[in-house]
Amino acid sequence: IPGGSFDMGSENGDSDERPVHRIKVKSFYLSKTEVTVGQYRACVKAGACSKPSTGSYCNWNKSDREDHPINCVDWNQARRFAKWAGGDLPSEAQWEYAARGGQGNRYKYAGSNDADEIAWFTENTNNLGTRPVGQKKKNGYGLFDLSGNVWEWTLDKWYDNYDGAPTDGTAWTSGGPSYRIS
Repeated sequence: IPGGSFDMGSENGDSDERPVHRIKVKSFYLSKTEVTVGQYRACVKAGACSKPSTGSYCNWNKSDREDHPINCVDWNQARRFAKWAGGDLPSEAQWEYAARGGQGNRYKYAGSNDADEIAWFTENTNNLGTRPVGQKKKNGYGLFDLSGNVWEWTLDKWYDNYDGAPTDGTAWTSGGPSYRIS
């Protein structure tokens, strides 16, 4: 993803999306799709990742889900996979910048104002859960599924607003609560 600047946050959103602040992001890499069950399974087989939770909404151990996003992983598992794959989780600023798809786009969703074009969600999956990655319209950076399907983890801790947040695109990890942003 090429570096650039953007206004992060929203004056119309929740209080934890305020204040809007200018961010300058350096170039970075981000996977074109969410991590699939098959990709995560390779990490487990290599001994670098632990098995995720299983349950009715979890994709692990479901034979028809290899190309679906891995879900039911905690922040530590997600970060372990990212490091095993040669990277790390993105900062919240990097994720938002990438989701916008370039040119300062302010779409309601990551790549469109029409959720059906770019996202899987309860109503268009008949409440049946996730769908294979990369099936919807990609955004301006060629990324899929940054809205819908599953939530993505970032490096940042969660704060109740952006007062004091870094403006250089790095993760905000000092102080604050132990909650992570997904």
